[in-house]
Amino acid sequence: MAKIKPPSAIHDLQRLRQSPLPINTSLGPFFNGAFFGRDSIKVGFHLLDTEPELVEEIICLLASLQGQETNSLSEEEKGRIFHESRKAEWADEKGLEILRTLSQMWGGSETELLYYGACDTTPDFVRLVGAYCQKYNSLLLDKNIIDNQGNTTTIRASVALAANWVMEHLDSSEIGLLEFQRSNPQGLELQSWKDSRSAYLYHDGSRLNFSSPVAVLGVQGSAYDSLLAALHTLPTHPNAFRWLATANELSRNIWGYFWLGDFFAGAIDRNADGNPRRSEIKVSDAGPFLASGLLSTLSDKEINYFVEKVATVLMSEEFLTDVGIRCRSVKNANLTTEPDYHGSWAVWVKETYDTAVAFHERGLPHLALALENRILHGAAQAGCHRELFWVSPEGQVLYNPDQEPDDKIPGIYSRKPEPTQAWSVSSVLAIKRRRGENSPLPPMTDFEEKILAAIPNIEAPQQTLEDVSSPFYLLEERT
Repeated sequence: MAKIKPPSAIHDLQRLRQSPLPINTSLGPFFNGAFFGRDSIKVGFHLLDTEPELVEEIICLLASLQGQETNSLSEEEKGRIFHESRKAEWADEKGLEILRTLSQMWGGSETELLYYGACDTTPDFVRLVGAYCQKYNSLLLDKNIIDNQGNTTTIRASVALAANWVMEHLDSSEIGLLEFQRSNPQGLELQSWKDSRSAYLYHDGSRLNFSSPVAVLGVQGSAYDSLLAALHTLPTHPNAFRWLATANELSRNIWGYFWLGDFFAGAIDRNADGNPRRSEIKVSDAGPFLASGLLSTLSDKEINYFVEKVATVLMSEEFLTDVGIRCRSVKNANLTTEPDYHGSWAVWVKETYDTAVAFHERGLPHLALALENRILHGAAQAGCHRELFWVSPEGQVLYNPDQEPDDKIPGIYSRKPEPTQAWSVSSVLAIKRRRGENSPLPPMTDFEEKILAAIPNIEAPQQTLEDVSSPFYLLEERT
C-alpha cells in the first residue's frame, strides 16, 4: 500500500475546536455536534500536559451539566456526569435527525438532549479534576459555574457530588463493585465505554444478563482511583474518610471477582439464579486497567506478575495487529456475525493508546513505543485520525472503509468508523508531543526484549514539526 502523508494532529484538534463546544466529538456524521462526557474526559487526560486551557474548559462544561435530580427517563442522578449532550444549534442535518431520534428514547426535546446513561464518566471526571489540580494548582476548585438548574456552584462542590455518587453506588452493591443497570427500558444496556451489546460474551456466544446489575473491569479501576483523587483533592471534606474506606473495600473485591489466574475477566453479571458470574473471554480492558492505582497497593513482585501476564497476552497474535490491539481475542472472532465494533475485528486508537500509557506507567516503555508506532502507522496509512480500524482475523487492515476487504464478513463493515475522532486525535498528538521531548529511554528489560523479538516491527512515519511544538491556540488557520 502506498504511504499517505501523515495527517496533522494539531490541525485536526483545531478543526474539532471550531464549534461552540470545548471540543467536538468527531467530524464524522454520527458524532459531529455532540458532546460526550466520556470522550471529552479522555481527551482531557491525553492533553493534560500540553493544553491546560482546553482541559479546564472541558471540566467546567462537564460540571455545569452534572446531574442534580433523579429522572428515570434521562437516567439523571444527583452527582452523575452525563453520557451524551446534543443541541440543535450544534448540529447539521444528520445531527438533527439523530437528536430527534435519541430524544424520543431518552427524554430530550426537538432542540436539546442530555442523557446520563454512563457508569464511568463520573469517576473519570473526579480523576481528571484531581490530575489537573495535582499538575497545576487547586484554584480551579473555587471557580464558579452555573449548574443545569441555573444555580451557581463551584468545581469543588461538583467533585464532592461526583465522589459521593461513586461511593453511594459502591455501598449499595451486593458484591461491592461499581455496577450499572439502566432505569430507562430504551436506555443503553452497557453503560461503560464499550457500549455495544456484544462487547462482553460467554463461550457459547451469549451476552451479559442486562436484567440485573453489571460490573466491568475498567470501571472498577477508575472508581478506586477517583475516590483517592477526591481524598487528595478535598482532604477536609466530611466524607473523606468514607471515600478512603470504600476504596479499600473495592480493592479487595476486584481481585476476588476479576482475576482468573492468568488474565482478567472483562465483566461480572448475574446468572438466572441471581448469582454473580464472570465473562471470561479475554478482552482488551485489561491493558488500560494496569495503570490503575490499585496495582500500586501491591508489592513490586506482585505488580510485575500481573503486568507481565497481561502484556504477554495483549502483545501476542491473539490481540496485536499492525494498527493496535483488538478489543476481543481473535480466538473468539466467530462468536458474533453482526457489526461488533467492540469485538475481535475492532481496533480502537484510544484503547491502544491507553494500554501504551499503562505500559509506560508500569516500566515497559519499549512495549509502549511499539504500540504507539502502530497508532502513528495507522493514521498515516488511513490519511486521517480514524475512530477505529476493522482488522480481519488474518490481520488484513481496512484502512479505507469505503473499500471492500478481500474476505468480507457479512455485516461487519456496515458500521463505518468516524474519520476524525477527538480521542484518536488527542492520542496521536500526545504521542508526538512526548516524542518531541526526546527523553532517553531506560534500558530494555529482558521481558520486553523477549516480547519484541516475537512480534512484527512496525516503523512510525516521520513526525510533522507542528504536531510536536505548536499549541492549538497559536496555530494559524490552514486551507
